[in-house]
Amino acid sequence: MPRISKAPDERRSELISVAQHLFFTKGFDKTSVGEIVKTADVAKGLFYYYFDSKQAVLEAMIDGILSQEQALVQPVIADESLDAISKWKQTMQILAAWEVANADEILPLLRTMYKPENVRFLHHMQTQSTVVFTPEITKVIAQGVTEGVFDVTHLAETAQIVMRIMLHTLDPISKIMLTMEAHPDAMQQIARLIASSETAIARVLGTEPDTLSTNTLNLLSQWSQDQA
Repeated sequence: MPRISKAPDERRSELISVAQHLFFTKGFDKTSVGEIVKTADVAKGLFYYYFDSKQAVLEAMIDGILSQEQALVQPVIADESLDAISKWKQTMQILAAWEVANADEILPLLRTMYKPENVRFLHHMQTQSTVVFTPEITKVIAQGVTEGVFDVTHLAETAQIVMRIMLHTLDPISKIMLTMEAHPDAMQQIARLIASSETAIARVLGTEPDTLSTNTLNLLSQWSQDQA
């Protein structure tokens, strides 16, 4: 039976979806390109038209998640009716809510990235996160400076520092979430990490420590209870 012709974007998305399922069920290391193309029912040459390796597929998965997150927050950041503090809080809450809602997809990806042999993917995620979100954070900071709620001189550089703080906080939180059973006080640890991060970012932006507090901890606590 001849294979069905599909649009390039559709075929590429299908390959990513098939690979993701195999990576998460069998493991990244145990999944071959041959198995991906067999499951997707495509020729191996078509796979290599879109990707030069299965590593490239995993990086595309990471990029896809970041693109989805960016699309969620851009309308908030562009909303002229919102002040800078509201934009910051809503952006953080939207991202946290989306990640909790999609934990079944994100946690297996993180588990793959945290393996020592896959450190390149963790680096890719952190690098691309900075590329995607630093311009968005810069816009919020600039508005906050105009409104007088942030005291910042170098906007882009400060946004990069804020991103580093967030990524540095996300790392231990992710590791705790992946091994909740080994951390009886997991939520207390996460609470301290979130509070420390919010305080550090507030100080970098020149605002009061509790100004940027969000409901992130409540979302994670509910997720933890749902897993119990």
